This record gives sequence, structure tokens and C-alpha cells, in this order.
Amino acid sequence: MNSKVKKKCLLEKYKISVIVFLFTLLLVFFSFIGIYRCPISFLFGIPCPFCGITRAINRAFHFDFKSAFYYHALWPIVIFGVPLYFLFIKNNKKITKNNKDIILIFVSILFLGYFIIRHITLSPIVQIDFSKSLLYRIIMNLISLF
Repeated sequence: MNSKVKKKCLLEKYKISVIVFLFTLLLVFFSFIGIYRCPISFLFGIPCPFCGITRAINRAFHFDFKSAFYYHALWPIVIFGVPLYFLFIKNNKKITKNNKDIILIFVSILFLGYFIIRHITLSPIVQIDFSKSLLYRIIMNLISLF
């Protein structure tokens, strides 16, 4: 196999990992310059299980770990776990698809459970406010027309 074919195979193998990494860097960049807002919260006024992750990562990059854990206690999974999963687990032939699915289900349950706990404890990070959503404003503007 020549070097061009090897490079192409390597690129194909890690394509998803590179895309996820670049997307994460883009979100972190937007967070640093202050123009990022969660699309789900913006559209619907409902926070998602990842609400606070961007702020937490931002604080962690500034070595303010207390604030990072305040915004979202599971931020280390995003910083370390997601890249490790795509680099070492997703493409590993020795790990069965069933075990990969178990890992993803476990992490999903962890985030969903943390999200529910934050709502039960009335965390200020995950406040539901429909009146701040784009959808609410559109509906209210349509209603005011009639």
C-alpha cells in the first residue's frame, strides 16, 4: 500500500473524530468571544442535558474548575471522554458493537440523570423559560396580528 492510500485510509478512519473535534473547537471559540447561545434553548426556551457544558469548558480552559463544575459537573466527559471514544473505542475491532452501545447508553443515562437532578434541585443553570424562546416570540407576534 502506498503512502497516499494509507493517508486516505487514515483520514477515512478518523473522519468523524476530526469533525467532532473541529465542531467542539468552533463552539469553544464562539464561547470565548461571547456570541454562542444554545440552539435548543434559543428556539424552544428549554435547556438540554448539555446545558452549561460550553460555559463549563470555557471556565475549565481558564483554570476556574470550581465554576466549571458549577456550570456542568460532567464537562470532563466531553473534554476527555468523547475524543477518547472516537480515537480508541469506536474504530477498535476488538471491542464488540454491543459493548460500544453499552458505553454510549451509559453516558446518555448519566447525562439525562444529571439533567433531571438539576431540574429537581432547581439549578439556576437549567431554568425553563418559554418566553425567551424564538418560537414563543413568533407565536405571540402571530397572535397579535389577529
